[in-house]
Amino acid sequence: MRSFQCVVLPAMLQSAEYARHVFSSAPNATPEAVGSAVAALVERQSVLYEPQRESVFESGCPPTRTN
Repeated sequence: MRSFQCVVLPAMLQSAEYARHVFSSAPNATPEAVGSAVAALVERQSVLYEPQRESVFESGCPPTRTN
């Protein structure tokens, strides 16, 4: 899978709190829709913790860059 997102962290790397903030900023976002979206994201992230799976992430985008 390849993804480029320079303004927000890629979804697979977002914490639930960060994702909640991103989803809440969408127009007409309801608490129920935001909660469902965050739950779905966390479920998708479970693949990152599967045994024998290796994940490599590279980022040089502002959300993760430190000086």
